[in-house]
Amino acid sequence: MANNENKITLEELRINANTAVSTLNEAILEQDYSAVKAAEAILKTAVSDYNSKVILNAFNLLKSKSSPMIAAIEALNIAIIEAKTDVDKESKIVTHKLVDGIKQISLPALQKHCGGNIGVKSNWVHMVDKLCLLVTYRIFRELGQDTKKLEATYYISDVAKAIELGKTPMSNTALLKQVQEIVDAMVMDGDKPYKVVSHDVNYIVQCMTSRAGSGRVVAPRSETMHKLIMDMLHKIVTGGDYVVEFKTKRQADESKSVKAIAPVEAQAASDGETGNELKAD
Repeated sequence: MANNENKITLEELRINANTAVSTLNEAILEQDYSAVKAAEAILKTAVSDYNSKVILNAFNLLKSKSSPMIAAIEALNIAIIEAKTDVDKESKIVTHKLVDGIKQISLPALQKHCGGNIGVKSNWVHMVDKLCLLVTYRIFRELGQDTKKLEATYYISDVAKAIELGKTPMSNTALLKQVQEIVDAMVMDGDKPYKVVSHDVNYIVQCMTSRAGSGRVVAPRSETMHKLIMDMLHKIVTGGDYVVEFKTKRQADESKSVKAIAPVEAQAASDGETGNELKAD
């Protein structure tokens, strides 16, 4: 969203998004495919503009706190909107609607927005990036792969690469020590450290990779590692628990409650300059 659009209210941006949904659905019913394509682009922009404003306001709100880092970790998410589709079972007609969604707060983006270090040490972002490289070495070795290709092509900044975090953590005990060092560089509980335990490391290990087809594994990217560290810190700081989801014989009829900074709260924050790091996906 351009800087000269910063004064547009969330209510106006939500109206724009609602109008874009209606226009798109009308074009679909009229089978005007050129209009559908144009309306889809308008809806995408309207949703992005609304979410970008929500994120900007939330970041301004967090910046105003005595500890933006702790405030962000406690909040974890920002409430946004998403465009979804429904298909009528009988007519097969596709309709679009706006639904509530969440976006996890990016701590590196928040630090950039605040214009200075929000952690205990100034190099915590690079420490997380270096950890991502080290666990990728671990994945290569655990799967019997040659690390020479990794050494030659892995993207990491020179500053992050130079960070000393120790050797490749082939055990979770070694990984725990490295994660604890990162946590100590990010937050402190007064003058005491927040303690990382084995369950925290197990969470990172369980979530850091994904399947990419037969015999293929996706190693974590830097963004993924930052999200996992954020998840872990939220659990540690707020005293929450990890949850394992699985298929049950009978799915419980209960709604999930997800904590997030609401747009109404964020709107109370003062307007400020926006940047690419605040642009919604």
